[in-house]
Amino acid sequence: MKYKNIDFSFNIVGQFGHLITASNYTQEWNADKMMIDAVDWWTPLNPTNDWPRAHTAQSHKFNGTLSIFNGDFIKMQNISLGYDLSSFFSKVDLKKLRIYFQASNPFYFYKSCPPDVNPEQPNTMYTIPSSYVMGINLNF
Repeated sequence: MKYKNIDFSFNIVGQFGHLITASNYTQEWNADKMMIDAVDWWTPLNPTNDWPRAHTAQSHKFNGTLSIFNGDFIKMQNISLGYDLSSFFSKVDLKKLRIYFQASNPFYFYKSCPPDVNPEQPNTMYTIPSSYVMGINLNF
C-alpha cells in the first residue's frame, strides 16, 4: 500500500486443522526443560492434575498424549514501513531517498500450543528468529 510518501506492506501466514508432536517438550523424564519438583504429578493423594506419575524407571510401554498439541497459528511473517524523502531534496540530484523499517517473524497473532513450543518446528529447541532492519535507499 502506498499513501503520499508512505509505503506499507505486510505478509500474514497461518495453518489450521492439524496436530503437532513436540516430543522433546513434555516427557516427564526430560529434566532439562522443567524442574521436576515444580510439576503437579499424579499421586494417589493428588488425583486431579495435568501430569502422569513421575517414575523415570518406567518401561515406556504406553505412549501418552501430553506432547500432542493443536498446531494452529497465525503470525506476522513480514512487515515493512517506509517513507520517501525525495521531495525534500529536490535541489540535490537524487532520484529517490527512502528510509524504511522491516521486521521478519516479529510475532504471532494466535498460537494454540504452549508458549515455548514452536508450531512451525515443534521438535526443536530453537525458535524461528525474528529480525529487525532499518535502512536507507538512495538512487542517484
